[in-house]
Amino acid sequence: PAKKMGVYMGLFNFFITLPQIVNGVFGGPMVKRLFDSQAIYALVLAGILMLVAALVVRFVDDKDDVYKLKVRAKN
Repeated sequence: PAKKMGVYMGLFNFFITLPQIVNGVFGGPMVKRLFDSQAIYALVLAGILMLVAALVVRFVDDKDDVYKLKVRAKN
């Protein structure tokens, strides 16, 4: 609904900025302790996790979306 656009934009912004804030607080100490101050390993880990997420999301089956597509195809 158009009346809720500000709320939706605020929630979207929250979910964009929250990971950045968390990384700003915990990223430095994590790289220092886990990766011996070698930031490249954190980037490699992030890339691996991104690929895993891309593979896992292929197994998600949203029944509501499938139903809507079938209804549209009939019309």
